[in-house]
Amino acid sequence: MKKLIFTLSLFTTFLVSELDIGEDFAPGDLVTAEIFNTKFGKLKKTSGEIYDSELIGEWGCTSYKESSTYIDDDYKIENGGNGQVGEGHFYSNSGVLTFSELDEESSLTSPKQFSIDRYDVLSDGDLDGTYSLLLNKIYFFHEINGETRYMYHSIVKFLDENKISLEWTQRSSSSGDFRPNTAVICEKSEES
Repeated sequence: MKKLIFTLSLFTTFLVSELDIGEDFAPGDLVTAEIFNTKFGKLKKTSGEIYDSELIGEWGCTSYKESSTYIDDDYKIENGGNGQVGEGHFYSNSGVLTFSELDEESSLTSPKQFSIDRYDVLSDGDLDGTYSLLLNKIYFFHEINGETRYMYHSIVKFLDENKISLEWTQRSSSSGDFRPNTAVICEKSEES
């Protein structure tokens, strides 16, 4: 039991500080399996494999762009963006990202649907399409003239139980005009 508690403590030092796993155990505490499993489950979610079922639903997403780079008009307040983040070096833009499915198969064998209600939150590409999840990377696709085409992929990381980041990777060879945003943070809607 001491080894398990030590392992649990060790994992918590490597995780994002925002992860709330509840109160710490004190020496001599009796811990129920339910409490231990709940804490361990939260840790596993932030460091383990991500499943389609964890993504399905609505996510409020905000993308950030550095002010040193070209800032799209879509990020400016007068065009519906959030504008400059305080006095900092970033501009932001927000929208609602929805992941949905028609079946319970893996998105690898049966791609799932995505849609976003605002242009230029995920990329400067399409507002909807399909996706597949593989090795904690989400691959986005869209359709042009009846043909499915790859857009880009992002690493998915759980920052908290209901908060993820989508990080574009250099290996993501975006096609044509689809340039993914480098930093997107999404929080799951309470209704999802």
